[in-house]
Amino acid sequence: MKVQLVVRASVLSAFLVAGVATNAVAAASKTTGVSSAAPAAIMQSAYTHLVSGKPKMAIAEYSTAISLADISLANRARALLNRALAHQKLAAHDAAISDYSQAIELDALNAKTRAVALYNRGLAYSKSGRQSAAIEDYTNALYLDPYLSEAFYSRGVALREARQYEYALIDFARATKLNYPHKHLALYGKALTLAKLGHRDEATAV
Repeated sequence: MKVQLVVRASVLSAFLVAGVATNAVAAASKTTGVSSAAPAAIMQSAYTHLVSGKPKMAIAEYSTAISLADISLANRARALLNRALAHQKLAAHDAAISDYSQAIELDALNAKTRAVALYNRGLAYSKSGRQSAAIEDYTNALYLDPYLSEAFYSRGVALREARQYEYALIDFARATKLNYPHKHLALYGKALTLAKLGHRDEATAV
């Protein structure tokens, strides 16, 4: 599930980390009692608010879950990641960066989820004009998940903004090869970059 963020006329997608399944909440209630199930129940409610377009309510509930003493390390990381995404929806990019950084530092994420966290933080850096930091995060995300086409596209955008046009072209090509879901944007990015290099005939032909 994705949330669309418009960054410098390019559609970039920040990924949503899966919420806590209802059956997981029920299982926690049976095995550990209502109080132990509270973090999972609150996170499920927060997740519902987030996917239904209520980021402020999601932030409030994720904050409550994060503050609980009995929340697991994995759920704390998940709550931080999705609270960060809610902040991004409100264009609170510094708050998002802080939450992503905390989640990454917890060292409770598998490789795929860590790649998503780095990619999402890269989007926040890019939106706030910190292209070098964004490029570093996209690169680290791709080290963990070399098939993350969104990271290639987003890094291409950041490289173009940083005037590293030749490298941007390589990333747009990689995104296209990996079947980036918004292929027309990758091609448009390629055309804009070629135009920046003065190759207007090639840009027109894309």
